[in-house]
Amino acid sequence: MIASFTTLPPATTAVLFAAIGLVVGWLIDLWCDRLLVPSDGLEAATVTGQLSDRRNPLGRVAISAATAVLFGAFVYAQLVWQTQKVDEVRPDEFWKYGRILYHLALIVLLVAATIADLRDYTIPDAVTLPAVILGVGIATLSGDLQMMHLWVDANAEIPRLRGPFIPEWIKA
Repeated sequence: MIASFTTLPPATTAVLFAAIGLVVGWLIDLWCDRLLVPSDGLEAATVTGQLSDRRNPLGRVAISAATAVLFGAFVYAQLVWQTQKVDEVRPDEFWKYGRILYHLALIVLLVAATIADLRDYTIPDAVTLPAVILGVGIATLSGDLQMMHLWVDANAEIPRLRGPFIPEWIKA
């Protein structure tokens, strides 16, 4: 899996993930249809309510397109601009690219939360609980998903620490 990230050109990989995002966006919309049952059978009269209306096919297309753009833009930003590269944290090869899939899973849950919020003004536990478990659980298990190291005692030396002992943002 990691080899596919490194051998394909970044733009091709981003387009591939955008295509995956189209399908995932459609699946998220179907999942939210099952999660959300209108209490009175009426849809919101707002523009966002009309875009997220279960009977409106334009809403489903808009959700799929937005998810595709999010997937493609995120992967492109990660691979080309290296938006999460910092000198203090150097993850191993697996998490260097594995964090892309980790963040895409969180994006899926954020899109689902947004759809639910726009439709019913609530975010069900079926969306928030997996997000919390995934976000905290994988970040804890991997140990390589942080952007900066945090210290409790800045006076003690920490062996094998890469990067400055006290970053400038802590000194300030």
